[in-house]
Amino acid sequence: MKILREVDPSVASLLEFVTKMATLLVVGSYAVGYSILVINNNAHGFLETSLIKPRAITTGAVFILATALPIAMTQGTFFGKGSDPESKLETFTRLLLGLVDYLCACSAAGFLMGFLVFTDDLHGASMTMSKAIAFLVFLGLVGVAGTVRFVAVRDYRKGAIAWIAFSIVCLGGIAVALYSLRGFAIMRCMAWMFGVATAVNPWLSDIRRGVHVQFKITALIAMLLVVVSLYTVHLFPFMKATWGGGAPVAAILYLSKDSPIHPDQKVKVALLEASDSGFYFIFDGEEKATYVPRDSVTAMEFPQSSSH
Repeated sequence: MKILREVDPSVASLLEFVTKMATLLVVGSYAVGYSILVINNNAHGFLETSLIKPRAITTGAVFILATALPIAMTQGTFFGKGSDPESKLETFTRLLLGLVDYLCACSAAGFLMGFLVFTDDLHGASMTMSKAIAFLVFLGLVGVAGTVRFVAVRDYRKGAIAWIAFSIVCLGGIAVALYSLRGFAIMRCMAWMFGVATAVNPWLSDIRRGVHVQFKITALIAMLLVVVSLYTVHLFPFMKATWGGGAPVAAILYLSKDSPIHPDQKVKVALLEASDSGFYFIFDGEEKATYVPRDSVTAMEFPQSSSH
């Protein structure tokens, strides 16, 4: 009696491809995440050299998501004119609508990523009534522009002046909202989305048009290192640690009487890294990390509310 049937070659090939891609994704996520953690730790004055970092996979996966999301969401923003000829006014209208759509797509990617992984801390920026209104206006403009884009592709030639006026209002609203919300951590996310999309989309556009693009390994590695470094310095420290970010976690350490610092006391710290040997943390207002061995910590408490 034949129990097992032969697997269809196409299915087997697909499973092999998926397995290889999954393995590559996990290994790539770990490698990138490990690099991010090392750079971040070095900024705080210490280097944890252990090759086993469970956070590395999550950290790398979030980096890949933050890089892929703006690229995916901005595809098709600058739409073409089609086969029919267009006047200079229609060309200007199409490009202006494309710019609005592009900025709104980057902003939408920033909102999606920001609400998911950013800390609640606004880093000194206070939410006033005017800023709350600016935030709501910004959300409204992104939603309206995202809806109108489907109409604009088909009808931008009709009433070009009206479409230009609509674009100017949207651009002005976005500019005012961004200026009003400066200082908020989520603005860093939006700047990242815009930067990544602007840097990558020209290459993708050339590839879609059939232009031969030659990539040099050394240039790609150098570019990746620059991108990872920028991400680590300007975005990673403001993202929730539970979602693969590097925001310090507020904690209370209860130190033993043999502790090299603050013996037999409890201290409020911002926890950066926990290893098998001990803990790295910073005190409020400091940048450089302090290390204490695990044997010197009798207990640890994590408050529910945190300013970090």
